[in-house]
Amino acid sequence: MSLPITFLAALSLVAGQVDWKLSDQPIQVTGTPNGADAGILGRVVGVTRFKNGSLVVADRQSLSLHRFDTSGRSVGMIGRAGAGPGEFRTIQSMRRCAGDSLFVYDPSLLRISVFSPEGNFSRTIPLADAAGGGPPPYEFYCNENGVLALLHRSLAPPAGVGPRRPNVAVTIIQPNDRLVSVGTFPASERYFNGSEDFARPLGKQTSLAVGSTTLYIGTGDHVDARDSVRIVGYSFQGNERIVIRDRFATVPLSARRLSAYIEQQASRRAGREEETRGFYRSLEYPPTFPAYRNVLVDPTEHIWVEESPVPGDAISRWRVYSPKGLLHAAVRMPRSFQLMEIGSDYAVGVWRDEMDIETVRVYRLIKTDS
Repeated sequence: MSLPITFLAALSLVAGQVDWKLSDQPIQVTGTPNGADAGILGRVVGVTRFKNGSLVVADRQSLSLHRFDTSGRSVGMIGRAGAGPGEFRTIQSMRRCAGDSLFVYDPSLLRISVFSPEGNFSRTIPLADAAGGGPPPYEFYCNENGVLALLHRSLAPPAGVGPRRPNVAVTIIQPNDRLVSVGTFPASERYFNGSEDFARPLGKQTSLAVGSTTLYIGTGDHVDARDSVRIVGYSFQGNERIVIRDRFATVPLSARRLSAYIEQQASRRAGREEETRGFYRSLEYPPTFPAYRNVLVDPTEHIWVEESPVPGDAISRWRVYSPKGLLHAAVRMPRSFQLMEIGSDYAVGVWRDEMDIETVRVYRLIKTDS
């Protein structure tokens, strides 16, 4: 008799789960506030690390990509503001795709600009018609084989002031440019306050991750009263091929936790603390935290899922599932570190200090089962 994945995952918590960890100190740091590259980074929206240890960091504020050598020293910039080849009006994200090529999404121009690892502009991928005439992409994801997955926008107008979560399409672009519709899914929660639309504070996030053969989609939801969650993997032909099931505790958004969250936001806006408090206190919040907030996949096809962080907690917690969907490892990271890319033996992401200044850090990934 075969056992359901939910039960197998629960068994692995007891019998098979191991603890992976990051090195105590980072092995690389870039953009240090007091170093030679002080103030070089503004708003980091993408980081990737090459096999030789060099880094490329996408900065939305400067509209450019910063290149760093293995010692963390700046060695040049890629791109600039504009609408010509290799230029940007905005940068939503940057990912390493199709080998070591850098793919940069500009939603204002509805195109992906492709660069070589050395920073040479290669080509443009237009995305205006990527949904067959439907709403354009909000975000893109990819793998080393050149498969793209697009999470589209919604054109549905807000029903009124408050939170909103419309359904949006997910599309795959195969290397031969064939479009595959995966279906529609709940978008990341947004908030409309009568004049602007923005990500809902403490709202659910929809996250995609593209492995070598599978597209994983998670919506951050609990799917029943037993705290169950469900992350689905699809083939690149759009067929469901694997379901990861587990239980993530439902955490109520108490008055104390909400107050801690609002104070955290106010502390990041020096000189505008009261204005910030007033803004966040005026919003409508969900009764509980999301089940989880991010899904990533590593080179060994393990799926990483980040538990939703709780204000005041100094640790972020990740669960790592095997390619068969079984819970395999748990990883604890400093809350100030936002993981953006996982290698076979490293983790790279953004570190934000108490003043919200960003630097990029690389940690060695220590796998105790290896």
